[in-house]
Amino acid sequence: MKNLQKAQQEIEAIKKRLQEALQVKRADIASLPKNTLALEHGQQLEASADALDTAIINLDDAITMISEACK
Repeated sequence: MKNLQKAQQEIEAIKKRLQEALQVKRADIASLPKNTLALEHGQQLEASADALDTAIINLDDAITMISEACK
């Protein structure tokens, strides 16, 4: 049980770091001129932000599942 709780804490810490990275990425996107978003660089930034968002959602799911396993 302690191993699961430790794993959950580690995942929560990773999730927090990813959320911070996502905020930076979104700020980068927001600071781009509108015409740059259509270019490859803008598309790559948006794809990167989407990937971070998906990772955060998946970590949320993992945290929930671990919580259920600890009951």
